[in-house]
Amino acid sequence: MIYLAGYRFPKGRRVLLDLYGTNHDPRTWDDPERFQPDRFNQRQSNCFDFIPQGGGDHFAHHRCAGEWITIALMKGAAEFLVRGVKYDVPRQDLRIDYARLPALPHSKFKIDNISLQTIVIDRESPSDCA
Repeated sequence: MIYLAGYRFPKGRRVLLDLYGTNHDPRTWDDPERFQPDRFNQRQSNCFDFIPQGGGDHFAHHRCAGEWITIALMKGAAEFLVRGVKYDVPRQDLRIDYARLPALPHSKFKIDNISLQTIVIDRESPSDCA
């Protein structure tokens, strides 16, 4: 038996982190259901804000060895999808069943009329978590 923060976990028990709940917690986010990417412009972040690779200081806590390359690849992929491709998003059922793993939109995510654009991607090094 493993005890953590007052909870008992039988040895071998699978534990999942509730990222949806964490990312939609009104104690952390004003109007968490609203898509508002500019909320990050003025936000003072900390080492536990982005935790898919492990929480805490990268040099003091357990973190994924591939964290920096993963973040760089995610940034590159996001920039490519935003600037490098033109596409239409048809009407679809984007409701998500959070009881299903992985949680996916009912209709998946469909795009039409795809065309590649010429872009220059700005490369930057990952920021330190201090």
